[in-house]
Order: sequence, then structure tokens, then C-alpha cells
Amino acid sequence: MNKLADYNKILNEAHEDFSGIFKSKYSNIPQKLNTTTEKDIRCIENTKLYSNNKIYDFMDGDYIYLVHITTKKKDIVNEKRIMCSGGCLVGSIYCVPAYKISKNKFTLHNLGKFIFQKEVSYFSENNSNPSILLFKIKKPKNFKYSGLNYLKLGKFHMNVYQELKFLLHINERRETDEMILKMVDWSRELIYLLYKYKRNILYKDFDNFYTILKKTITNVPIFGYFLFEITSEFVVSYQNDENSKYYAKKREIFVGNFKDLVFGVVPNLTKNFDLGQFLPDINKLEIEFDKLGLDIKKYKIFMINSLIYYVKNYLFNKKINQNFFSENISIMECNKICPHFVGHILHRIIRKMNRYPDFHVNFDTYKAIKIWNYWNKNNIYFPSNSIMPKGEMGINPTIPDLEYTVYDTKVLENDEKKFIFEPKKKLDIKITPQLIELSKLIMRKKYEK
Repeated sequence: MNKLADYNKILNEAHEDFSGIFKSKYSNIPQKLNTTTEKDIRCIENTKLYSNNKIYDFMDGDYIYLVHITTKKKDIVNEKRIMCSGGCLVGSIYCVPAYKISKNKFTLHNLGKFIFQKEVSYFSENNSNPSILLFKIKKPKNFKYSGLNYLKLGKFHMNVYQELKFLLHINERRETDEMILKMVDWSRELIYLLYKYKRNILYKDFDNFYTILKKTITNVPIFGYFLFEITSEFVVSYQNDENSKYYAKKREIFVGNFKDLVFGVVPNLTKNFDLGQFLPDINKLEIEFDKLGLDIKKYKIFMINSLIYYVKNYLFNKKINQNFFSENISIMECNKICPHFVGHILHRIIRKMNRYPDFHVNFDTYKAIKIWNYWNKNNIYFPSNSIMPKGEMGINPTIPDLEYTVYDTKVLENDEKKFIFEPKKKLDIKITPQLIELSKLIMRKKYEK
């Protein structure tokens, strides 16, 4: 199976071409949102931001401006290279858009502003001050700007593991298979509820449903990622405060509300940004929603609808297979009926392995090589997180002819509404197609041993 894996087909499913202009008014709204009525689809301005968003067309000029925010500028300058990180954009240089407002002045997408002003301080040790590195990139010819949905990479993870599992001892492989089957078993109760029961029934008994969901997240981390994305999407969909209105006029999704909320209700995320630990107390969520003028009842309905969509589309092939609920299901049967689910489980198991720091080099690097190969074959220069167009972008580090200059910068204005900086000194830095060490990642500063 692994030797015949069609990675082009597998990765096609996780990518969406952003190079063109979206013609449909609701073209980029996740399909799951259509499970509600049109009139309840949310604040109309927020709805528009899924298709009429600034990040789809900011590459229209002769140059593309992207920013990388780091606390490791000294290391980068000394080594004369900037390496890639994994995460939602797999093996790219993690960036946010910068917008030129005058000859020598730039402003940031509000995601970059939040990272610079708040997020870095949550994760950096010794209160390291963040630096802004500006990439001035000559617009390439015939390039693609593509959305990447990391929740659609489950089958990709499974196939990569199948090719690399010979690097593990036979006992480790057996233990891994056993853990997959345990996690499948631990998830059955929740998935059965979503598969078998009508949404209004789950809503009426929400307290019990949420207890089962939290228990499932504790045992099967991918559901924590689901709940994080669903909660973020809910806030973005219904937020209607002054900040979100201000950025909506700029055609940007405002990220500050949902980021403040998730760090507020699950403060442990600042110790290690492991979304498998996203287990918010529903009462704390309600308190935070009240502050934003959001309705907890709508959230509960939104969550149930979204979980049904997530499970069907990100764990199964759009339809939950009845055989999934069979007793004594084998690992081979799981690989066949829910390869995406198996892949997501594997991805999280590998993070918890005793040899993760060693095996990570093989697993994550091999993943990156596979996706770099795909990007280059398809002329994808700039991948972007496509779950929501909230400003997360990357640079494909393996483009041989990319023309770019990296600048050190100076911040000129930095307050609640304004953030302006200017490029200063040119830096002798090259993009390197190599994954950065775990210890140097701001949001992955700790991992299980």
C-alpha cells in the first residue's frame, strides 16, 4: 500500500487554489456552515470575509511582502539562514502579510500585530523581545498561492508512517497499532452519538454530550484540535464588536477575540501549544462569550453541527462507515475504512513517543520532503492556512529561482489600533529547506519526554 501511495492525489484533497478571485458570494465558507439556515448563517460582514478577504489579492503588485516574527533574530543573522517550521503549514517559513502604506512604511495584518504584541510574550522565555524580519519578494511568474487545510492531512500522515515504520522496533510498531485501536475504541461513543442521534437530541442533553466530548479529547487528542478550530470559527463568525468591525472594513478577519478567549479558558496552552489539551470548561466559555456579546446556545448548536461535519470529512471519507462500530476491528480494517482518522492518531502518537525527538527528524522531515515535492510540481510558492483566511501564510523554501531580500526592521508606531514599521538594514539571510529544531520553536518550546 505504501509503495503505491498517490501523494499527488492525497495532497490535492488538502489544497485549494487561492490564485484566482472567488466568484461566488459564499464560495469559501466551509460546507458545514450550510447546515444552518441562511438567515442564521451569521453576521453578514463576517460571512463576506470568507470570500472577500484581503489575503486573496494582496499579491497583485510587482512585489510580495511577508513578515516573519521571531525571538531568534540573533541566531538567524549569525547563521545567515532561516529554517522552516512544521505545524499547520507543514514545512514552510511561517509568515503573515505586510502591507505597504507609503514609500518606506508598512503595516501588519492584525494576526501579525497580535503575535508581536501578545502571543510571543506567552511563549518566549526570559521575556525575549520579538523582531520583525521583512521579506520583499519579486512576484514570480506562473506561481500559485494555495490554501492548505491541515485537518485533511490524516491520510498523508498515515502513508508517511507506513513508509517509515521500519525505522521503529517491532515492539514499537506493535504498541503503536495497539494504541491506534485503543483510541478508535475510546472515540466510538462520541462518534456513535454524532452518527446516530438527531442534532436536537444532542442539544437537549448537551451537558452529557459535552462530558463525553471532553473525555474523548482527553484520550484522543485530534478532537481537541477540532474543538479549538470550531470555537475559533464560532467567535469569528458571530463577533460584532468594534475591533472586529474595524478590521472587517479592512477586509481582515479579526483574530484577537478568539485568541484571547482560547488562551483565557485554557491557560495551559501558553506552556505548550498542544491543542490536544484544549478542554475548556463550558461555564468559563459562557463567561467569555458574554463579554463578546455571543450566545452560548448558538455556540452549542454550532459545535454539534460542526463536529458532525468534521468527523465525516476529516476522519472518514465524507460518510461514517458502519463497520467502524464493529467489535474486534483490526488495524488493517481501520486503515481501510478511516485512513484519515488513523493518520491523525498516528501524528499525535508520534509526538508522545519516547523517541519523538529522534523520530521527529525522520517523520516530519519526510513529510516536508513529500509536500515540498508536491508544491514544486504544482508551482505552489505560498501556502496558506485555509480553514479560515485569518492571515497565516508560508513561503515554500525549495523554490530555486525565488528572488527576495530580507530586511531588519524598526517599529515606528505600536498601539491598540496602529502598527507601523519600516525596513532598515538588508540582511544576508537565505531561506533554507530544513526544519528547525524543536527547542527553537516559540510555540513548541516543550514536548513530552
